Amino acid sequence: MTIPKAMKSKKTTIVYAYTKWSNPCTLMSPIIESLAKRNINIIMLDTDSEPETASKLKVKAVPALLQVSDGRVLKSLKGAHNLKDCIGFCEGTTKN
Repeated sequence: MTIPKAMKSKKTTIVYAYTKWSNPCTLMSPIIESLAKRNINIIMLDTDSEPETASKLKVKAVPALLQVSDGRVLKSLKGAHNLKDCIGFCEGTTKN
């Protein structure tokens, strides 16, 4: 799924905003992989490659997890967090 499709969907999706050069983003990589294995719908957003999309989503810092649905950002979690915090944030966003 693309970010524009996720924004239009009634189903809640997680957008993970990151950069390749950020140490906190690097630290989050195994956590994001673990979330994906838990059947959580995650779309990756490289803010350096897609600055317009990052701006539309009002991403001011990375790493950031955004819950998006129905044309808006429902909530966000900024900075590096542990797996437990990220799972709690993503609750209710499984692929099925």
